[in-house]
Amino acid sequence: MEAPAVTGVSSELRARQAEWFAAEPAWHKAERLQALALYEALPVPDRARTPLSSRRLETIPYLERRPGPIPPDARVAATVLLTAAGIKDAALTPAQSAAGVVVMDLSVALTRHESLVRGSLGQIENDGGDRYTALNRAFWQPGLFCYVPRGVELADPITVVHWLDGESPGYLPRIVIVADEASRVTVVETLLGDPADGHRVLVSEVMEVDARAGSHVTVAGIQQLPPGAEAFLRRRARVGKDARVDWNTGEFGAALSVAGLGTHLQGSGSSMSSVTVFYGTGAQHQDYTAAVVHGAPHTRSDILARGVMADRSRSVFTGQSVIEKGAVGSDARQKEQTLMLSDQARADAIPSLQIDDNDVFAAHSASAGPIDATMLYYLESRGLDPEQARRVVIRGFLEPILAGLAPPSVQERVRELVEAKLGGGSWPPRQSGNSIRC
Repeated sequence: MEAPAVTGVSSELRARQAEWFAAEPAWHKAERLQALALYEALPVPDRARTPLSSRRLETIPYLERRPGPIPPDARVAATVLLTAAGIKDAALTPAQSAAGVVVMDLSVALTRHESLVRGSLGQIENDGGDRYTALNRAFWQPGLFCYVPRGVELADPITVVHWLDGESPGYLPRIVIVADEASRVTVVETLLGDPADGHRVLVSEVMEVDARAGSHVTVAGIQQLPPGAEAFLRRRARVGKDARVDWNTGEFGAALSVAGLGTHLQGSGSSMSSVTVFYGTGAQHQDYTAAVVHGAPHTRSDILARGVMADRSRSVFTGQSVIEKGAVGSDARQKEQTLMLSDQARADAIPSLQIDDNDVFAAHSASAGPIDATMLYYLESRGLDPEQARRVVIRGFLEPILAGLAPPSVQERVRELVEAKLGGGSWPPRQSGNSIRC
């Protein structure tokens, strides 16, 4: 991370860093300070189709710490629960512990697993890429570190649940996942909050995945943040020789979601797939970028997204596939489709290919349009009322991509969220009591 001199950093924020992170090793405190300089120097990101300046994000006091209580009867089927106050629970299965798997507070791992952390933290994500990634690096809390040793294949997923407590105006988690050579792991991440909570909160999350040679990492992320959330979500991976990373993403919550997925295929024979389901209602704004760089020969990528836009919602999906010089035999594909349920809704699809070598394959396609009136007429002629016919068409549109989500628990949860959207056209659905589903 290249950083400007830290002389311009405000004394107030420097003092806040020094107080909050006094126990961290000197090398990381220095990197936090560099990121703080970047944060103060960088403007609000300029996104042509997602005008952020008008949202006045700076008026949210997101560097205040006001962590509230977790509902006492919250039932979380998770390996680890993260809140603004830190890690609440972290419990591996006996099989995971016996295999040497590490799941722990990232602030502790800075010292206990220093070489592993320093090789990945800030090395996969460009923390100077925009103001809110720099903010995360400067002030991340809580943090989570996951390590899967060489040759270990985990049958059960590591489940991570983020709970927005309804008190803190800012939530800045950082996750680092290291899958050693020939290992296999699935991480299921869910971002949750009280669906009745409408207070504004800024969320800036960064996840970095280091998939080493021959490993296979699946990351499934379900975003169902409360309606007051303004979220910036960055997930990045570097993929070694013959390794694979699969991203399965469901975007359903938050007022604003700016989600970026980036994969660097660094080793020959490496591959990635990205499957995204999104559904916007009300005035939700979803801006999603899926980017992949083919940096080695015989690499493969497949980006697939399918979503529904209703009411006055807005989606922007940007696909970026780069095949660098020397990445011969590579294969890059993109496909994005959006079903429009309202004349007031809007969807933009921006696919792009950059090819710098021969003997490769690359393709992209994108489409957006309303429900086919002929389909509705056919279904209504068979006895369905107009609303039933509409729901059948929407389910049929999403089913091919839903069927490809993994693991099965994520597929089931995404189906439930789709049905919740279909049920009333508004977000979010009510949860029963204080229970949390992941």
